[in-house]
Amino acid sequence: MTEAASVSRDKQVQALKELYWADGYTWALRQADSLRRRDFAAVDWENVIEEIEDVAKREQRRWTNHCAALVEHLLKLDYGRSQDSETGQTWFDTVTRDRQHMQRTLDDNPGLQAKREEMLRKAWRDARKATADALASYETGSRVAPTFQKVLWEWERELPETCPYTLAEIEDPHWWPANARRKFQA
Repeated sequence: MTEAASVSRDKQVQALKELYWADGYTWALRQADSLRRRDFAAVDWENVIEEIEDVAKREQRRWTNHCAALVEHLLKLDYGRSQDSETGQTWFDTVTRDRQHMQRTLDDNPGLQAKREEMLRKAWRDARKATADALASYETGSRVAPTFQKVLWEWERELPETCPYTLAEIEDPHWWPANARRKFQA
């Protein structure tokens, strides 16, 4: 490669990197076109590789987010006090919907199967915090109520430190915590 060609290539690579940050849509279309034409010199390899890795991370996040919402609602059903049956039904519906989304994500991405326990650990942290926050809010009527922080701390102490549900229970469309069945499925 001549020095002039090398300088031209460096400018092309720099322009692609700038386009990546300025207009991701156009960058992606150009990268797809370059790959289809097998014009590998026109590919912004560093960012293409990063984007492909992000696709995998996005699928993990999708499963984890659905799992966190599901576990949050299992906890609400299991630990929540004096919620009306309409609220309880909404929580049951959310669990059902998120179980379906989790399964669909696994069906579409079988490679995630082996990462489910790891993803559940991440989901648990989010679910526990969201549950404590939501239950304190229900109890005080507002996240800005003067007693909210005290009630939040009480819920943070009351909820278990580790997930009380197994992965098999979480994924089982027929499983519900015993407290939930007693309170809401009379």
